[in-house]
Amino acid sequence: MRSLLSYTRSVFWTVGIVDILLGLWIAIRSFGPHPATAKPHAGEIMLAVGLVVVALGTLSCFAAKAFRRRNGFSKPLIAMNSLINLLLFPLGTVAGVAGLYWCCSPKMREAEPLVEDFEHQPKPGDGTHRWVQKAAPVVAIAVWIAAFSWTAWWGHTHGLPRRGPINGLSLLFLCEWTAVFFHELGHAVAASLADMRLASFQVGPFLAQKRAGQWKLKFILAGLSLGGAVATVPLHLKGLRQRMAFEVAGGPAASLLTALAAFSVLLMMPGSAYAMYWKVPALVAALSAGATVVNLIPFKVAAGVSDGALLVQFFRGGPFADLREALKMVGSTTVTATRPRDLDPQALADGLRAGVGTPQEGTLQMIQLICAVDRGALVEARKHLEASLERIPRPEKAPDAGCAAEMAFYMAYLDGDAGRAGEWLRGAEEWAAARKLTLNGDSDYWRAIIAVREAEGQTREAEEAYQRANQLLANKPAAGLYQFEREFLQTVRKGEWVRGGEAALTEAAI
Repeated sequence: MRSLLSYTRSVFWTVGIVDILLGLWIAIRSFGPHPATAKPHAGEIMLAVGLVVVALGTLSCFAAKAFRRRNGFSKPLIAMNSLINLLLFPLGTVAGVAGLYWCCSPKMREAEPLVEDFEHQPKPGDGTHRWVQKAAPVVAIAVWIAAFSWTAWWGHTHGLPRRGPINGLSLLFLCEWTAVFFHELGHAVAASLADMRLASFQVGPFLAQKRAGQWKLKFILAGLSLGGAVATVPLHLKGLRQRMAFEVAGGPAASLLTALAAFSVLLMMPGSAYAMYWKVPALVAALSAGATVVNLIPFKVAAGVSDGALLVQFFRGGPFADLREALKMVGSTTVTATRPRDLDPQALADGLRAGVGTPQEGTLQMIQLICAVDRGALVEARKHLEASLERIPRPEKAPDAGCAAEMAFYMAYLDGDAGRAGEWLRGAEEWAAARKLTLNGDSDYWRAIIAVREAEGQTREAEEAYQRANQLLANKPAAGLYQFEREFLQTVRKGEWVRGGEAALTEAAI
């Protein structure tokens, strides 16, 4: 639901900015000379049309902002703009339907965070600036319009056919995704050279993800509003920040090379048998060149920060770079012999501070807890668990059902009795069942059952859960995190950590 809202808001912004730029262009043209065959008052008509288009664009921009303002004018603004967007088939139609549904559904409105919970406020050292934040979307759309204008000018000056076999929306998606593919490929190649292992590769709605040692392909509808993304895992932690900067720089560098290569192909088009396809390399060249420029502008977006802002942070230091480094360190434990206890505690603490209020905060709190348990520092682990419970007071607030089950396990392990841990685990199971998800393939879930059943004194059920968890962990790679989980599973199975009911009552409630 949130992805659909993000897509709708993006469409409103895009349509609004394009309308404003187009309307200004029409208004400016109205003051220029007109052909002798032009109708009387043609200039006045063009000026009026331009101002109307600017007004519609302004309405669309205000409607995009209204999703997160929720004042008395929000519903009328979004409703009017949604009705207009219904005519812009097919992308605008989807956004229009979603906007109208937002006006009618309280649940849909609650899914969108308020502006004060979302809008990025530039901070010293994060590589962004307040005015750049506001200008970046306008620059991106201006580059997009300039790409089409340059393409049309090139074809006209070289006598190439105006209409080819590929036109319209299909041409836009083909060229955009081609430019995005090579940009993300640049990140992936640079990451490989910097000793990073590729974990996922996404271009638009197409996602290739490595799970259990095998690559799997997915089609994600929400990805239509996303350019692309690459996820990698470091094979060692030496010079991690410099290697991450090299990986980030690979994207803009690849976009520049793609632009040069596409332009070289375009130079060979006039006079060739393939001249009818000239629009494809022309648009790829223009969009790739634009991507090089836009990605080097330091600004923050919903999914993260631009390549330019990341490079500034990696070289100067900044919160998002701290967060990215901490997450990379955590990921390394799944493919290397690095155990949680061996991670740099200062870098993790910096990442956790940078991640406060973000979706990654819960993950980093949990890894801090796991690190403390791996070191045997249970008092520290208990503090991290309490901090996690403050942020996630109920199972349904956890990032996923598996995370909720793991929290139930640590509640039982650190408290030593089944009370609240059992209730939490049942809540995680009910949440998963309501969404038709299964926890049977999650070793953390079975480990939680072991802990709760041991604390309840149900030894036979705990033994059955142990056999299931042991079987699942046997299929995991011989890496640091999974090695810790194998050893820890034996500790949990022994049950020596379970305290008696009287002792448990003296413990501070978690």
